[in-house]
Amino acid sequence: MNLLADIEIGRIMSASLIAMVVPIVLGFLYRSAQRDSHQAATEKRVDYPKTLKIFVWAGWGFTIAIAIIAAFTARGHDFWPAVLCVLLFVGLTLSLHLEAYFVTITWDDRTIYTRSPWRRYRMIPLSSVRHCDFSQTLQWYRIRTQGYGIVRLHIFARGIPQLLAALPVPNPGYPPKQQNQGEQDGAANRDNAGCCSQDL
Repeated sequence: MNLLADIEIGRIMSASLIAMVVPIVLGFLYRSAQRDSHQAATEKRVDYPKTLKIFVWAGWGFTIAIAIIAAFTARGHDFWPAVLCVLLFVGLTLSLHLEAYFVTITWDDRTIYTRSPWRRYRMIPLSSVRHCDFSQTLQWYRIRTQGYGIVRLHIFARGIPQLLAALPVPNPGYPPKQQNQGEQDGAANRDNAGCCSQDL
């Protein structure tokens, strides 16, 4: 009975710790992106700040530590669950690594250039931009274009205010102005119906 109580207390403490730590980490990453954006005010480039890239390597270190612990402790019926756990951490960290190091957006007076491991290279005329909004749920900007899909800018990226200033349409500002999510979704649906944009 005491063992079950200890396990339950451990779960509650773990959940409480996660609930406290995660907002702190996310807030730190967001402030880092804001600071780097102001320092690189003349650059025409959106990418992720050094802080997030350091966070990625911390994730790799944690993943390696989990793998080492699993290699020395997982036996019998615990082996495959441990392997799946390690693979899960590898997949999550690898995805974050690719996002942080290989997603970049640049632009000039006429064109937006997007590079990403998740989709093909795109050259998007600024004149094709039809709408820009911000998703409070997913925490990213959405630049909707005519025939070139949607360009998404996560709030943790740096250089966003410079790109928003270059757009030929109104935008939510940086940091984004708070507005009703239903109004955002309605505007997004109207925009999709009007410009037939596709997420390439």
